[in-house]
Amino acid sequence: MELYNLISETLVSKGVSFGKLVAKTYDGASNMSGCYNGLQAIIKEKVGKHVAFVHCFAHTLNLVLSDSASVDVQVISLFNDLEALYVLFSKTQRIYDLFEAVQLEENLKVLSLKRLNTVRWHSRELCLKVLLPRYDCILSVLETVGQFN
Repeated sequence: MELYNLISETLVSKGVSFGKLVAKTYDGASNMSGCYNGLQAIIKEKVGKHVAFVHCFAHTLNLVLSDSASVDVQVISLFNDLEALYVLFSKTQRIYDLFEAVQLEENLKVLSLKRLNTVRWHSRELCLKVLLPRYDCILSVLETVGQFN
């Protein structure tokens, strides 16, 4: 109810009436989309059944991509390797500094590997946005680290 009140107050302050509401969209969290106590149910009760509920497309796409990624062996391997690289590169300052130095030698903007969050697809995208343009730098660091041992 608190969220409903906040939205209601915001709409009123902007001069927008709930009567003009034609649709609402949320992620799948029960506090938002729950059919009995979720925000969408409260709005339906207060405003009327004519207001359509649409599951958030971005969240739906995230669920599809995450589920797809969790069954493809190559994709699973890729993201496991990305997480292992993150752990290795963040494990010691020496390796992190080496990665930074290699990028600077190549006159590149210094990027850091990102920790993988398996809940959000966007996290996977952020990991890849560092890996792909810095692939050669990462290989160089791995070769150097291999010589340490």
